[in-house]
Amino acid sequence: MKEKDYLDNAYQILSKREDILYVSTEVPILGRYADLAFIKENEIYTFEFKLNNCKKALIQSKDHMLGADFCYICMPKRNFNNSFLEEVSEAGIGLCIINQDKEWPFEEIVKPKKSVRKFKFAWENTLKHCLRKCNVI
Repeated sequence: MKEKDYLDNAYQILSKREDILYVSTEVPILGRYADLAFIKENEIYTFEFKLNNCKKALIQSKDHMLGADFCYICMPKRNFNNSFLEEVSEAGIGLCIINQDKEWPFEEIVKPKKSVRKFKFAWENTLKHCLRKCNVI
């Protein structure tokens, strides 16, 4: 499967859930784009999907922390080396693998920390984008 296939599948599952207020793809955050973002319990979650290239995903996810509450890297199932897992955890980024479950598309490997790098302006823009894409505003 391609990265876009995983992204589309996750979007379809999340868009049907009642606990997810809004879900959007290709969400701009200060010059970068999160592959997927959703709002749950007034918090913004972003996901960066990658088939490979863990380091690039980590750099991008760190940038997402400026406009989201929780950020994840999402990859196909594999064995991750310990140094990458430690680096992700220390950065406060979550790591999940793609789950084929029809109820929830992710299996959490590393739990994210709430972003302390969040800029109010960037967070509000992320929120507005999700609401606009969902035809709420």
